[in-house]
Amino acid sequence: PASVIQSTAAGFNQQFIVGMALFEDADTDRTMLLVREDSDINSMADLAGRRVGVTSVQSMQQTKVAASIDAAGGDSTSVEFVQTPNASMGGLLETGQLDAIQPSEPAATLLMDAGNVRSLGPVNYVALEGVPSMALASTPEWIECHPETVAKLRSAIGRAADFAMDPDNHDEFMEILAGRIAADTDVLSRISLPIFSPEITVESLNKLQDHLIEYGIQTDAIDVSTLLP
Repeated sequence: PASVIQSTAAGFNQQFIVGMALFEDADTDRTMLLVREDSDINSMADLAGRRVGVTSVQSMQQTKVAASIDAAGGDSTSVEFVQTPNASMGGLLETGQLDAIQPSEPAATLLMDAGNVRSLGPVNYVALEGVPSMALASTPEWIECHPETVAKLRSAIGRAADFAMDPDNHDEFMEILAGRIAADTDVLSRISLPIFSPEITVESLNKLQDHLIEYGIQTDAIDVSTLLP
């Protein structure tokens, strides 16, 4: 969704078809900002002047960490964010080339299992609670010309989201997910998952856009209601 807002602000014409997931709230967010077990960094506020590895700079991977640092009383403008491949984060943290990392799952959980790192806390909910994290989009022309396909996509995603969020389906969902990403079901049961939902609202898109502008990822605001058919 952030990419859709950014590219629309740059002149591309797009609209959302259906949402797929939302960022977690404080009770469900289990994302991890990791430091070495023996690090002198004890809170996100201690990251001033340090080097933090994220999978992508000038993106929400960076801004959500920055917002969490600021919310903890730190100064994210003094942090050096380093674009780092997910597979390299653990090694660069261990050798001291990075002071903290924000790896994707399941890498974060696997690093925690190894016992050489500890978490400073989650980073999604602070700025992005309730904001759509995944969605399907296309051009308004395509959406208008394919009403049956759009309706089927919305129905399928809605049913899939309901299935994934139903506690009675947890074990089956984990088996499906494990098969799709070739991961162990025990690890998957402990990772941070989004809230699967087809919902996208103007309010949540405005919250996302405000975040992007605050952290310099976007300069000009758009009318986000135009992104919803």
